[in-house]
Amino acid sequence: MATILKARGRMTKDIVTPYATGDEVVLVAPDAGHSWSWWLPVGVRGTIREIVISDANDGDETFLMFHVRFGSFTAVMHSSEFAPVAEVEACLWYLWYLWGSTSTDVSAGRVGRWF
Repeated sequence: MATILKARGRMTKDIVTPYATGDEVVLVAPDAGHSWSWWLPVGVRGTIREIVISDANDGDETFLMFHVRFGSFTAVMHSSEFAPVAEVEACLWYLWYLWGSTSTDVSAGRVGRWF
């Protein structure tokens, strides 16, 4: 379900995101500048707890920040750092389909085992 945050401050248009509070997400690309990035491994699951606007006075240059809970820890993240659980599982299944198969039929999309 999408979330719409109404324009406020110097913003002239609403911000729409495909994420909603309570969605399960997977950490895919943590920013190395975060103090917590050294102990949260890629692939850990979390839940979106809150969606906030970075600064309404930035006008239309503003962006959304997500408070994502991983176990007992909550991190403030940008949407480029995580992906929905269902999307990640579908990508992993597709990769298994491509590289996990023993077939060598490239025209069928299967490239066989490389190891």
